[in-house]
Amino acid sequence: MAAKVPEIALLFWVVKLLTTAAGEASSDYFATHSKAIGAAVEIIVVLVGVLWQFKTRRYVAPAYWFLALAIATTGTGVSDTMHLVFGIPYGGTTFIWIITLLGVFFLWSRTEHTLSIHSIVTRQRELFYWATIFATFADVSITCPEEFQKNMGTANGGSVMSLVLAPAHKLMNMPNEVITGLVMKDIHERFPKSRQAKLLKSTIVKIPQSVYKAVPDVDQFRPDQISPIKNFFLAGDFTYQRYLASMEGAALSGKLVAEKLLSRFGG
Repeated sequence: MAAKVPEIALLFWVVKLLTTAAGEASSDYFATHSKAIGAAVEIIVVLVGVLWQFKTRRYVAPAYWFLALAIATTGTGVSDTMHLVFGIPYGGTTFIWIITLLGVFFLWSRTEHTLSIHSIVTRQRELFYWATIFATFADVSITCPEEFQKNMGTANGGSVMSLVLAPAHKLMNMPNEVITGLVMKDIHERFPKSRQAKLLKSTIVKIPQSVYKAVPDVDQFRPDQISPIKNFFLAGDFTYQRYLASMEGAALSGKLVAEKLLSRFGG
């Protein structure tokens, strides 16, 4: 049997990157929709890929890369299932697959006395080779957390909320659990349906340097959007507008600049 692994050149890494991205994105897509259908598709795809690849007697690009794509999809799905269905933390699945990978390397080296991918010329070495690839891909789960959370909130379902509290000088010395309680009370008052939800985790980051405080009589020092320099206008939350220093204030200042430009030059 001839070598069944492609030459490691630039094209190899390009195709590998594409199959990896496509496979893991496909698995994440299945995870956000029907898990049963997704599992069935992944099993069928990897079985077809294994049968096709192991039927060949030499390197055949379509068969090799189809199995690589199938393993990228199914390997990611297996690890996600371990977490989403069986509740194993991703740290735990990572540990499991690292041990599995080391075990494959140990058996491969002890049995074949080599780990060279250029020596994949026997069925047993090919089995070790693909087992290594599977264990590697199974350790890469939820590759696109932003897309995943867009549909399900978190890897466990639910919702994620990110809040900015400002001015917050009165909160800086409060314990985190007190701040969390105040925030949850505020959320429940504004969104009554949230009272049935359970808070699973919260994280608070305090950055004193970025917290501003409203002080009387300081608005007089905020410059107008029209500067003393001809045709030079200012936009930013530091300029005079009805909001405090904030993103909303910066956006409003831009609107005020546009209005004053139109007023001056017409249009």
